[in-house]
Parts: sequence; structure tokens; C-alpha cells
Amino acid sequence: MTTRRIAIWTMALLTLAAVLWTGWWFYAGRFAIASLQEWAEDQRANGYDVTFARVDMAGYPFRIDLTVRRFGISAPGRFWAVSTDETTVSFRPWNLNRYTLKTAAPVQMIAAALPGTRQSPIVAGSVEGTFHHARDGQTHVLELVAKPISGPLGLSVKEVGLIGERPARRATDHEATALSGRLELVDATAPALFPPGLPNRVTAAVLDFDVLGPEPGQHGSALRRLSEWRDGGGSIEVREIALAWEDLNLRGEGTLALDSDMRPIAAFALDASGVPQTARRFQEAGLIDDRTRRFIELGTGLLSLGRSNSASIRVPISAQDGILYVGPVAVGEVQPLIPGYNPAPAAVAPPPKDDFAPPPPPPTVSEETLGADTPPRPVPVPVPVPSQ
Repeated sequence: MTTRRIAIWTMALLTLAAVLWTGWWFYAGRFAIASLQEWAEDQRANGYDVTFARVDMAGYPFRIDLTVRRFGISAPGRFWAVSTDETTVSFRPWNLNRYTLKTAAPVQMIAAALPGTRQSPIVAGSVEGTFHHARDGQTHVLELVAKPISGPLGLSVKEVGLIGERPARRATDHEATALSGRLELVDATAPALFPPGLPNRVTAAVLDFDVLGPEPGQHGSALRRLSEWRDGGGSIEVREIALAWEDLNLRGEGTLALDSDMRPIAAFALDASGVPQTARRFQEAGLIDDRTRRFIELGTGLLSLGRSNSASIRVPISAQDGILYVGPVAVGEVQPLIPGYNPAPAAVAPPPKDDFAPPPPPPTVSEETLGADTPPRPVPVPVPVPSQ
């Protein structure tokens, strides 16, 4: 009898535990769906366009999988937009602060700062990652890996990794860190970014940075919020920037900001190796002559004196007033971060243009104008005749 009672109580306790666990599982899933809907409403109130068809819940009993169908989000004015047909957010019912993300369909992205993406979006075959939603003054951490990636003008990337950290407290001054990130790129091809005759494959690239400055308000367009960040003394401290392109290897650090015309202001110091080999490639491509190549090789030799690696030199690169400098030499122009941005009003308003007015008659040319290039003919002076 005692054994039977123990078995009955055990079954009853197990049944009660299963019922309670099932109730908690459904509660946690519904809470997550409600949080997603609340987040979407908050973004819409701030001017973003967030859409999704429906959310399906699965994964019982030890996991909650929320599959979002036809998800899309775009910034005001479609400054950027991201969309995918199916993405799944998963978490454990006993840990609501850590989520995993995985897409079962390609992810498309457009951005105004990336030419050609409005007509042909950048497409990632798959995206996977995790998000740690920390509390009590800790940081929020997002980790993503996207591969493979294709885009306009022949863009192709094997893999891209992104890590972003955001403090729980809002940045309020120009020295506070609003966002930290690290971007790693592996095996990229971009024919449109390189002149004909040069290799267009980048083996690897790294960008490790901190975004400093007061965070702008939640409302308003992306341009307005970017202007508020700039006017509040915002800047980007690049802790590490690295690039491996054929024989050329760059590694360094620097600072980046924006001027009143939304053009980058930059100051970087880079250690460069493989400069003579790269100069020879430029000569073979017809971009520089033999004399320029020899000057580059001579300058590389002089700058590398006293360094442990004779092939490595320290190169300062800066951008100021829309001009890009390598050392003291101006090498090109720097365009505004937002294409077509020009905040300066015209000094004098142009006269109204009549699209239906007839064109003005062609200017007439006089004989004096035709003979303007020839010296003037001498004018005869009358000679007085003596009176008789």
C-alpha cells in the first residue's frame, strides 16, 4: 500500500510540474511576442517602418522558437532598410535575457550611403547570432555572422562578422561611449572600388571602434539625428583598422568626425608594408609612371630607416575640408556622407526659369570683333599743303 501511495504522489507531482511548466512555457512565449509587438510600436512612433506578417511559436518543452514571417524595418526616408522572409528568434524559458537569431531565407539590405543598393540590394545568404539583453547597468551585446554576401557592381564577400556593445545607460556628453563595435571581413571582391588593371580582392579587413558622444533624440529623421550627434561633439575612435590586399598590409588607429557639410574629418596613422610591390602593380596598370614608382620606393626606404622591419613604414592619412591627404600630399576629394547633402543656402536666389520661353538669339559678331586678334590698321593723317 505504501509503495502504491508513493507512486501515486510521484505521478501527481510530476503531472503538476508538467502543468506548471507548460503554463510557464506559454506565458514566456506570449510575453516574448508581446515584447516584440511593443518594440515594433515604439519604433513606429519614432518614425521607423516595421512590418511582419505573423509570429509562430514552437520548441516545447525546453526551448521557445519565435519564427517571424516577412519581417522588414526601414529608417525614416529609407535611409537604410533590412528585410527577410523568415527569421527565428530562440531562447530558453528560464533565461529571457539571451536570444539566438537565425534566418532561414536571404536577408536584403539597402543604404543611402552605399551606391547602387537602392536598385540592387546587398543580399546575405544566411545570418546567425546571439543577443545578450543585460540589465542593472551592464552592456547589451549583439553578435552576428553573415555569409555569403553579394551586392551591386560585383560585390562579393565570403563572410562578415559583427560584434556590437551598447551600455544600458544613455550617453549624455561627448566623452561618453554610446556604442562599441568590431567588424571583420573575410575574402571580399569589389571590382567597382578598384581601377582597371589592379586586383579587386581583399583577403581580410578589420575595424574596431568606439562611437563617442551624446545620443540624439529618438524622434526625427536619420539626417537630423546624425546632425545632433555631430553638433554635440560626437566622434568615432578607431582602436584598430587593418587591411590585407595582395602585397599591401595596413594596420593602425585614428579618429573620425563630421564637418558642417557632413564630410568626414579624419586623422589616422598606419603601419604599411608591401608599398614598393604595390607601387609596381600601379605602374603595370598604367596608373603611375616609372619615375613616380622610383620616388615611392626611395621614400619607402627613407621612412623605414631605423625600424625593425625594413619593409614597413608609418603613413599619416588625414581628411580636412573635403580633401584627402597622404602625408602632406592631397590625393583626392572626400564626398559628404549623405549624397547630395548641402546645408549652405544660396547667397542670391536664381531668377525664375520659364521652361516655355524661346531660346535667346545667337550673339552677333561685328567686323571689329573679328579683327580683334590683328593689330589695328594705321589711320592716315592728312598733311597740310602750303599755301601759294
